[in-house]
Amino acid sequence: MLAVLAVLAGPAASQEAGEPPSNAPLLWRLQTYPASFVLGTIHVADQRVLALPPQVQDALDQADVVHGETALTPDEDVAHLLVTNDEIPLRHRIPRRLYERLDTYVKAKGASMVPLDTLWPWAVAMHITVLDRPLQPALGAAPLDQHVLDLALAAGKRTGALESVEEQIGVFVHLQTEEHTQLLANTLDVLERLDREQRSATDELVTLYLGGDETRLREHALRFLPREGSLHDKIVGELLQRRNQRLAGRIEATIRSHRGISHLFAIGAAHLGGPTGVLQRLRDRGVRLRRVTGGAAGRSVSRDGE
Repeated sequence: MLAVLAVLAGPAASQEAGEPPSNAPLLWRLQTYPASFVLGTIHVADQRVLALPPQVQDALDQADVVHGETALTPDEDVAHLLVTNDEIPLRHRIPRRLYERLDTYVKAKGASMVPLDTLWPWAVAMHITVLDRPLQPALGAAPLDQHVLDLALAAGKRTGALESVEEQIGVFVHLQTEEHTQLLANTLDVLERLDREQRSATDELVTLYLGGDETRLREHALRFLPREGSLHDKIVGELLQRRNQRLAGRIEATIRSHRGISHLFAIGAAHLGGPTGVLQRLRDRGVRLRRVTGGAAGRSVSRDGE
């Protein structure tokens, strides 16, 4: 989802290398011939995750086609989904106290409110989650999900998309006014609490990702949503149930209709785990898969079964 926001708001948080690549990448091998793969990604331009583990590099080398959730290109216009279609500025769209809190938080991160003033509140909520690390645009690093597609293109591989941008963020586009406000307020509540505790949401996300725990990554993604209520049910129902079903269905359809081709499907790590996650949805559809835990991707051993 943050991949869409990067088109308008610029690069995600980045950091110099400080830890080695994960030895437990979020990589699953589908039992097809030739092998295909599902890779969990995060939308962070951190050198610790951009340094691909050898298993992931091997899977990327094997793949004939690399599929992202969406195919973002310079020609694809997504701004109309993020920017308001009227002339009401953000300060007049949300409660004054919430705007003041937001202004304080954004300025404390060394950022400006100007780019946010024409965004829908849901888009603002997504944007501010990546302000807790210093931006380093001079590095020119793309976030991991885009980085994988860039590497594929540089290697002359074909790329594809599992969803349209509208399918990816449609649940947010259609929120009601009060739901926009609730989502932004809840996101700011979490970020302010993390600041008080001197914690970084981005650093915690990177640590979880390097640890290879898809279940905890899903829980991390949910922390910015209301814990219960109609808004929680609406967003979780679309993002982690209906979208997961759609992603799994399109992965299955692709590997069954394009036999003899190796595919790598790079999707957000939060979609992988849990009883309604993409991995379980694939198993439910009869797709055999196993976690790649060591060595080259083609010579892996199973950690969590088929």
